[in-house]
Amino acid sequence: MISSRIFLRSGFGLIIFSCFLLSGCQRQPETKKPVQATVVVRLVHDPEVRALLSSAKERFYIDHGKLLDGTALALELIPELNVPAARRLASGELKAEAWITPLKSLADYANARVAPLGAKQVDCKPLFRTPMVIAAPAQLVSQLHAEDGQVSWNALLEQLRSEGDLSGNNPIGYSHGFPEYSASGPMALTFLARLASGARATDTGSGAMDVTSNDPLSDAVITQLKSWQRLVSHYSMSESYLMERVARSNLKRLYFSLASEQQFKLFQRNQRDTTQPLVGLFPEEGTIWNNYQLCMSDAPWVTPAHRAITSSLVDFFGSAEGQALTQSFSFRTIPSVSTESKPTTSVASETAVIREPVPADLGELSGAQMGEFLTRWSPEIMKPGALMIVLDASGSMEGESLRSAKDSLRNLLPRLSERDDIGLMTFASETKSRLPVGTKLSDIFNSLDSARAVGGSAAYDALKVGIDALSAPTLNGYRRTLLMITDGEGDNSELSLQGIQDYLSSRLARYDINVLIVGLKREGAGFADFEKIARGINGYFKEATAADLVSVIQDAMRNI
Repeated sequence: MISSRIFLRSGFGLIIFSCFLLSGCQRQPETKKPVQATVVVRLVHDPEVRALLSSAKERFYIDHGKLLDGTALALELIPELNVPAARRLASGELKAEAWITPLKSLADYANARVAPLGAKQVDCKPLFRTPMVIAAPAQLVSQLHAEDGQVSWNALLEQLRSEGDLSGNNPIGYSHGFPEYSASGPMALTFLARLASGARATDTGSGAMDVTSNDPLSDAVITQLKSWQRLVSHYSMSESYLMERVARSNLKRLYFSLASEQQFKLFQRNQRDTTQPLVGLFPEEGTIWNNYQLCMSDAPWVTPAHRAITSSLVDFFGSAEGQALTQSFSFRTIPSVSTESKPTTSVASETAVIREPVPADLGELSGAQMGEFLTRWSPEIMKPGALMIVLDASGSMEGESLRSAKDSLRNLLPRLSERDDIGLMTFASETKSRLPVGTKLSDIFNSLDSARAVGGSAAYDALKVGIDALSAPTLNGYRRTLLMITDGEGDNSELSLQGIQDYLSSRLARYDINVLIVGLKREGAGFADFEKIARGINGYFKEATAADLVSVIQDAMRNI
């Protein structure tokens, strides 16, 4: 090793040493500005508003892409159903800086459940809104005694009761979304709960009644809700499915549904068949408004920069551009900045904004009341289900088809409510085995395990037997559903295609039964007959491969 003394004696070493002392020949490093990280706001929202938020996000970036100090910003949209979002934010399982909730009661519900790893939702600011409507087929309006776009809910429910027969079957049925798993579910539950508690909006403006009571629910309110739920045809996770069923209802069995005005308008806009128009009616007693508001998390990681971004987003929705965008997606603007009371020019479309009636507001529940309703909904208030599974066990199902059907049912059935009753029928050229609705789940699984694929397919006859089983008087207080899984046509049936159609049409005109048919794809199989059957009875049909059977069945079961 060369010592430092030898190094300094050399000419080269002296030059380097001198330059170091004088700092005259050392190359100075370039001064670089520190790289500024992008500030990201994670924004939880209901899937139904994703289209609006995606469009708003793009426009928001144009004028608000950076903070005042030049730091870049970004909005990360996180779709999450309303009630699960409240629970996951409260527990800390879902981390986000902001949440757009349709009801303040949901934010209060979440705040009452906050765990050590969760965070409260604070500083909620309104963005846009939509009222609840009763979506009904146009030909039903006169039967509902609707006038000037309004109908009395209490009179309507009394009519349903009085027109039912001794077995509890009604010629008119109504439906609404699952409170926990649909966009309009909390809105529908709030509407029914407020009316059951005797509320009635008396104002004609947009001011909600002040609801601050945390009193527990009375037995009378729960009894009333149960009574109304007995008249429900089915629930759904999808508002579009609810309205599709309403649009396809016929004079033998008519349906109406509770839905948000925004989803009702979108359905009307996208509906191809204009021969069966729908109307949106407001309840005379008052309605519920989904007042979408942006709430901030009070978590320690939320910074002033996050708050500045969300404040700018609120300002954007209050601007002329934001209001025009909101209305283009069929939402209404907030009254304080609303253009509903006077015609204006839309920035986006440059067309006049049409005046719309502003229905009276029944007001929200308190957070505690919302929590109690959600807790008691499934085990106590919800109308229980009666499910008859009709499984094809013909020879063509041998192998992967039957195996996937069994696995799918084992995956599905344990997820049903404890109050739901289940039956199972397997068929080939004739009925092989039949377990009545109400059979223990363990016995259902044992029957599935023993099912073997052999013989021809008498699918039409099996449909008849399944419908007959669900028509039993003991099931009058249930939401009745038949789920058929088959891979082929009913060639071995005694009934013809026309024969089963006529039979189902006659039976379902009296009994409210949801029919779901899943066709398992195989080479040479055709399902035109089952599609025709499903259309004729306002049912559900979907083709599936063995690989996606689980997801297809789950999708079907979300609509019962």
